[in-house]
Amino acid sequence: MFTLGNALIICGKFSFIGIPSKPLPVDALAHIISGAANEAAFWAARADDPETALSQAQMTMAEMIRSLSA
Repeated sequence: MFTLGNALIICGKFSFIGIPSKPLPVDALAHIISGAANEAAFWAARADDPETALSQAQMTMAEMIRSLSA
């Protein structure tokens, strides 16, 4: 399960997204990631094929989080 606590841990590792001169507040970033994860879960649960949708949501979320450190 993805929680706000998980998002804070992830965000604590990143102080910016690709723009070194523009730090982002960790709390705001964590809430945004957490909200996206919650919406992805709701979307997957309502999908015609929840298993496939969940897999797609997890893959997309992982890539989005990985991109924060790029």
